[in-house]
Parts: sequence; C-alpha cells; structure tokens
Amino acid sequence: MKAGILRHRVELQEKILPVERNEFGENDPTEWVTISQMYASIMPLSARELIIAQQMQSEITHKINIRYRVGITVENRVKYKDRVFNITGVINFDERNREIQLTCTESV
Repeated sequence: MKAGILRHRVELQEKILPVERNEFGENDPTEWVTISQMYASIMPLSARELIIAQQMQSEITHKINIRYRVGITVENRVKYKDRVFNITGVINFDERNREIQLTCTESV
C-alpha cells in the first residue's frame, strides 16, 4: 500500500452503551467514542436518492482504504471532519493483513 494515497485523517468510532435502560428496557446507544485515529483514502462510488417517510434523502456509497487493523466491524463508523460514514462491509485484501477496504454509506 502506498502511503501517499492515505491523505485523509479519519477517526474510527464505536457506540457507548449507557448503564441505564430506556422506557422500553433497552440499552439505547446515544453516544459514539473515538477509539482510533488513522490515515485513509476516501473514494466515492455511487449516489442515489431515496424517498423515505415522504422525504427525499440522498445516500452516497464510499470506499475507504486503511492500513490493516484488528477488530473493525460493521458496528463501527468512520468520521472525517463533519462527515460520518456508516460501515456496511469490511474486506481484508488477499487475507494478507496489510490493507482493509471499508464499504460505507453516507447520508446527506
């Protein structure tokens, strides 16, 4: 992996589960915490517009490449400046533990 393409400083975040339960008896994750900062390349793949609950929403799919790191799942998210990318897939290229490709969606 060439280090020159990793030019975006991003944060890997995970949910914090509160100790108290909500009125339905569930642990409602209300906060995200940064567990790591790293450099990544962010490339948009596609965009589409959806009509959800009578409102128009845009969704953009991105490919984010980072150096290999253990423990990244679809339960995490990536934050870049004010933008939030929800991880939908994690690919370890050639199973060589050098590079991970994250497929993400960003709601606009």
